[in-house]
Amino acid sequence: LIGLIIIYSYNFYVINPFEIACLLFYPVFEFIFSLLRRIINNSNPFLPDDKHLHSHLFIILRNNNYLKKFGTDNINRLTTCIILLFIFAYFTILKMISFDNYKIVLIMAVFLYFIFYRIVAMKASHFKTI
Repeated sequence: LIGLIIIYSYNFYVINPFEIACLLFYPVFEFIFSLLRRIINNSNPFLPDDKHLHSHLFIILRNNNYLKKFGTDNINRLTTCIILLFIFAYFTILKMISFDNYKIVLIMAVFLYFIFYRIVAMKASHFKTI
């Protein structure tokens, strides 16, 4: 559905290729990163696991004493909002300063993803899994 909306928007010049890359960065990169992570760890790349960025972030938020009262569904929604907020802020700041080297922008996005993933995964490892 997202792909169809993007293609439709691009055909009518509502969205440019950089904005398409911004929209698709997290789902595409998370998929590729998960496949590579599973292959490196000698796991089946086609079986699900709970080692995604959103899974680790959910575990951290679920174990926060203040957030427990909001329930699992709302914590799950908050997880999505946090990830989207970081992605939106990153690409918006770069767009506002007119940074035009898109290769560097995407390389920096991948680097920041790895840093954020590592921090969140280490913190989540202190809690019980989902």
